Amino acid sequence: MNQDIQQQYILVTGVSSGIGFDAVRFLISKNYFVFGSVRKTEDLERLEKQFPDNFKGLIFDVRDKESVEASKKVVEEILNGDSLTGLVNNAGLSIPGPISLIPDEDFRILLEVNLFGVLRVTNVFFTLV
Repeated sequence: MNQDIQQQYILVTGVSSGIGFDAVRFLISKNYFVFGSVRKTEDLERLEKQFPDNFKGLIFDVRDKESVEASKKVVEEILNGDSLTGLVNNAGLSIPGPISLIPDEDFRILLEVNLFGVLRVTNVFFTLV
C-alpha cells in the first residue's frame, strides 16, 4: 500500500444494527476510518470490540443537538485538522401502517428523527467536510 495515501474519514449515524452496521463493516474493509453513532452505551462497547481498528463510536441521539455537538468535538480531535470524506445520515425510524392510524406524538418523533435529525447532523458536521 502506498504510504502517501491519506486516511479518509466517514461518519455514519445509526450503526447499532442493520444497514448502518453493514455500512461500517464495508467501509472499514475498504480502509476508511469510520465514526459511528449509537444511542446506547452497550452498543458502543459491542461495536468498539467488534471493530477495534479504524472505528470510533459516538453516543448521540439525532434529536438531541447538544449530544450531536459534543460528538463533533470528539470527531474534530481525532481528525486533527483533517476533514470528513463523507457523512451518511442512516439513523431513522419506521412506523408501519396507514398514516391516519399513527398517533400524532409518534408521527412527531418520526419527523424529528427522519427529517430534523438529518438536518441537525448535517448542519453540525458540515464544517468538517
